[in-house]
Amino acid sequence: MSSTPVKKFADRLEDLRRSSALEAEGVLSWWYALDSDSESGYLNPFDKVAFASAFDRSEANKQYVDAVQAEGTSYREMQSAKVQGDVLSSLERDLSMRYRGRVRMLAHSHARLQTHGLNNGPINGGIVNFVKLLMSRGEQ
Repeated sequence: MSSTPVKKFADRLEDLRRSSALEAEGVLSWWYALDSDSESGYLNPFDKVAFASAFDRSEANKQYVDAVQAEGTSYREMQSAKVQGDVLSSLERDLSMRYRGRVRMLAHSHARLQTHGLNNGPINGGIVNFVKLLMSRGEQ
């Protein structure tokens, strides 16, 4: 099992680090530049191929499968392989959501307003109940 980060993961983290350094200097942007993948440094929000390429998880997924299937692989090695794909996925989703259209934005916010506050919604019925369950197990 290789403990070397996959290239896309390393590239995106370097892009994020560079962007954070610029923001610390007062240069603010809506999203960090993907300097390592495009000439302009920014993704075209309508270029689905560029999105897929910039956040390609095939290498991270292969590293994870190899880690799971290899005999004697530690839990930490499996988790480190999995986290790389998870981070790439979340960065892709976050960037995609910043480019979403007005109708899609309204649909997401309406669904959130209609469900998240319910007693059996994802916050109260899921997160809060899970925390209560964990706390009650600590008392036993």
